[in-house]
Amino acid sequence: MLQKYLITSREFYTDTPAIFRNIVHEQFSEHMPTYALYREKSNPNYDIQAAHFVEVCVQFENIKSFIHRDAELAKKLNATGVHFTSKQFDKIEEAKKMGLEVIISTHTHEEVLEAQRLGADAVTYSPIFSSPGKGEAKGIQDLEELLKKCKIKVFALGGIIKDYHDKEIGTVISVIDVLEVGEGIIIPGDGAAYYNSKFKLLVWKPELQELVYGIIDEIANFGAFINLGVARGMIHISQTMEDYVGFSKSSALVGKATKKSLKKGDECIARIVAISYKGKEPKIGLTMRQPGLGKIEWIKEEKRKAKMKAEGKNKTEKKKK
Repeated sequence: MLQKYLITSREFYTDTPAIFRNIVHEQFSEHMPTYALYREKSNPNYDIQAAHFVEVCVQFENIKSFIHRDAELAKKLNATGVHFTSKQFDKIEEAKKMGLEVIISTHTHEEVLEAQRLGADAVTYSPIFSSPGKGEAKGIQDLEELLKKCKIKVFALGGIIKDYHDKEIGTVISVIDVLEVGEGIIIPGDGAAYYNSKFKLLVWKPELQELVYGIIDEIANFGAFINLGVARGMIHISQTMEDYVGFSKSSALVGKATKKSLKKGDECIARIVAISYKGKEPKIGLTMRQPGLGKIEWIKEEKRKAKMKAEGKNKTEKKKK
């Protein structure tokens, strides 16, 4: 039997209790999940918001409420159960003794079978489809093979893409708050409902000449790619440093005269010098061939040398006096 598992997202449901309760109630009414999880551990008022969540769940006869990671809180709030992370297998048996239903996150067939052996009621298995930052997608065939091996309930997850970029407003990082949710419409042939709404967004829009911090995540013979957190930029080999640069056998970019090296994992400060909006995401061109830019270690060394030079100059001037 196909069942739904609704998992909250702090960005969508917000931290404001009244708005939170209203949105949760609307989502329950629309999607009618069998299971619902309150997951936002980063919320400083997690316990209070979790209580609101369980209270809304109680209003729906067929929805089971789950709290993320904290079995004691789930028991205190009279939730149906607890959802453990893949690092909490040792807590399954104790939670069952507390009378809670247990769901646990898994990523391998072995973990699913171990959860089944320990008495968990269900597992989430992911990612079935490609999801940013979640590793390689397992695919439908792998899921079918798993279902032949186990008897435990399996919720298949994956295929979540939250990044959105608009040329005018930039890349959406998060929905900070939902201010208003109006009437919704249903378009024939489309399974989704669309609502007129007002909300606050946290966005990042690259600007020419902007200074950015990032970490090198790939080195190629033509340059380096740098992870800016929200986006990815590219530094041509000629723009990595003030030197003739070559590509070494150890997959690093090395300066011929200075012997400076740039490799994967290095922290850097660069300047945006080019932005192209061809394609789904902006292509960002960077340079580090300017004073105060480059690998963090280079910048610190430049500052140290400048300080020593200034101190030496001061000593010389004092001697002349």
